[in-house]
Amino acid sequence: MRKGQIAIEFLVILGLLSLAIFPILFAMHWNSNNSPDQLAISKGTFSVARISSAVNAVGSIGDGAKLRVQTEMPNIDSLEIGPGVVVANVYTTYGPVAIVQPADYEVRGIGLEHVRIEGTYTFEIYSNEPGIVKIELVK
Repeated sequence: MRKGQIAIEFLVILGLLSLAIFPILFAMHWNSNNSPDQLAISKGTFSVARISSAVNAVGSIGDGAKLRVQTEMPNIDSLEIGPGVVVANVYTTYGPVAIVQPADYEVRGIGLEHVRIEGTYTFEIYSNEPGIVKIELVK
């Protein structure tokens, strides 16, 4: 066996291994590009679910109940409160994604327009009227 033949066989084997690994590297690159969006959606889902859960707890307890909830929000377009719903519009590279969580009570928001940039926010959730739960941003 000659030295040249061994070198050529070695290069052929390396080439075949490179072709086999290329799809795996491409898939890893594709998934790494989507990671920030997945993280933002996960944070938004957790935050909205936590707020909605606190709204249901306060509403179940009744008048005079109060909870303070601290949650980490991603970059959002808006945090909207409606009758029986909490919605966060999360920024992604594909545009805003609406994350919706139902609430069992009528919900009213105070000062929620200041929730925009990524960070930790504290909300005071309380009820002083029957069937109505208020969410207020604590500064």
